[in-house]
Amino acid sequence: MIESRLCSFSSYCQLLFTFAKVILSERIVCATVYTYMMHLTVIYVYITVIYAYLNVIYVILWQYMFVLL
Repeated sequence: MIESRLCSFSSYCQLLFTFAKVILSERIVCATVYTYMMHLTVIYVYITVIYAYLNVIYVILWQYMFVLL
């Protein structure tokens, strides 16, 4: 009687442990994906800012070219 209870308890613990491992690995995957998404967002913002600066420089140079001509 006690042995069967111990067996069911240990299997229950094993099930909980497996469930916890799955949740933890899922959280790690979510955190990794979230981190990559944040990095991609930051890179996208940097590219947009650089593109805007280049656009401004291009417009200024274009106006100066017309002034010089």
